[in-house]
Amino acid sequence: MRVNRLSKVLEKDLGVSPLATMMYINAIRGYAQLGVSLTLGGTGVTPMQDTEDVHVLETALSGRANLLVTANFKDFLCDDTQLIIPQRHAIHIAPNHRFHIVHPYLMMDWLHQGQMPELVQN
Repeated sequence: MRVNRLSKVLEKDLGVSPLATMMYINAIRGYAQLGVSLTLGGTGVTPMQDTEDVHVLETALSGRANLLVTANFKDFLCDDTQLIIPQRHAIHIAPNHRFHIVHPYLMMDWLHQGQMPELVQN
């Protein structure tokens, strides 16, 4: 996600004040100037319907996330996902990394149980 896109989402879509948006973006710029590794979006090359979701998925891949928690579960299913529990759990399988895609309700169950399932591939 580019910084100008982030500004639009924060202000127009989420109703964040322009001052708070500017402060947040300045913090991101400050971290970048310090040389901190920061990924705000993917490249958009994974074949998915929603281009914004592609960036989220690719950011999870590039950041080597262990899991992606989303209530927008169905939009993250693609040719590279293995469905484990319909509407609740899938595993994204890329050549060099795998991670869970989990609905928030299931994630809460995992947190309450104190454990997360292994990344298995059928």
